[in-house]
Amino acid sequence: MKDVLGRSGRVAVMVSEEDDAPVPPPPGTIPGKYVVIYDPLDGSSNIDVNVSIGTIFSIHRRVTTDGEVSMADCLQPGRHQVAAGYVIYGPSTMLVYTAGDGVHGFTLDPNIGEFLLHRSEIQMPTKGPYYSVNESN
Repeated sequence: MKDVLGRSGRVAVMVSEEDDAPVPPPPGTIPGKYVVIYDPLDGSSNIDVNVSIGTIFSIHRRVTTDGEVSMADCLQPGRHQVAAGYVIYGPSTMLVYTAGDGVHGFTLDPNIGEFLLHRSEIQMPTKGPYYSVNESN
């Protein structure tokens, strides 16, 4: 993820709990206008126990306009997000994504290397039999 995003020309900095500090694009790459914050969803340490793993992400616009990226770019309120979502990896790789106008689900078609829309306007039911959330930091 770091390699592809870093070389895209669209990202100014990437942040993950897996890295000690924010990661700028590779040398020689012109920084873009977006900040991408991502983390493992259940973590790669669980690959050997056959549980779902993935990546959660949040995308913000850079708030500084020139010079090096600052912590102000990385530490923005969630209400300033441009987009957010998650990817689940496995026999079927799925991407769930929003840019503020509904939540949409895509499935990777490995034959063509593209994510295809499989469900749009995903919503939680008004009432369900269970409520489950990770309420940690």
